Amino acid sequence: MLAGNSGMAVRSDLKRLSYAVLFDGARENCPSAQWDERGYAASWVQNVMPGLPLAEIASDLAEGAGHELRRKLRAAHSSSALAINAFGSWRVTPRRFSLGSMTNFRSMRFSPFYERLKRTDCAWSDQLDRLRVDPTCYGLVDAAQLVKHAFGLRARYGAAAVRILYVYWEPLNAHRWDECGKHREDAEALARHVAGSSVSLVAMSYRELWSTWEAEHLEYLRRRYERPVHG
Repeated sequence: MLAGNSGMAVRSDLKRLSYAVLFDGARENCPSAQWDERGYAASWVQNVMPGLPLAEIASDLAEGAGHELRRKLRAAHSSSALAINAFGSWRVTPRRFSLGSMTNFRSMRFSPFYERLKRTDCAWSDQLDRLRVDPTCYGLVDAAQLVKHAFGLRARYGAAAVRILYVYWEPLNAHRWDECGKHREDAEALARHVAGSSVSLVAMSYRELWSTWEAEHLEYLRRRYERPVHG
């Protein structure tokens, strides 16, 4: 979510209005869900698209430390719910998934667990040092979390080439919001700074990603999430 926490504060009206339109989308597309006034469903199952392999997804999330099932995943504006709605259809059939020219995936998980984290890559280590000096240097991008993922992937896969896909939600009229343009610029800057690493970074919006897909659930995703924010 663009409106998530980060070093640079999102303009309060953009965050509030984004949450509101995402709540509208959830209520319209999950009509049987029970919502409270803050935009939280009674259970996380009510906040995701019907037909997903819920047992496998729940097992993945239970392994993580983010307590997603108890609270975060229940929110209409949840970035985790968006990821599950977007990718969950392929959780048990990963070979049917494609990402641009990349195909023949062998597995898909929603909560990777890294047993150890250490500084093993100069490009990402440089970014960690930069963040320690200035935690806001990448603005709305949660660069610290991406550094953590990079170290974990490097520890797990060694020198093998790995890509982190940083995919984010934007309103349909993102061009009208300065914060959206700045967020995009900062994400692209981080990707450039780690381009020489074995763990590369690809940043794109969900709308850009979906434009490359031919999937049955695209109609649901676009109907629920592709919404303008006016203010």
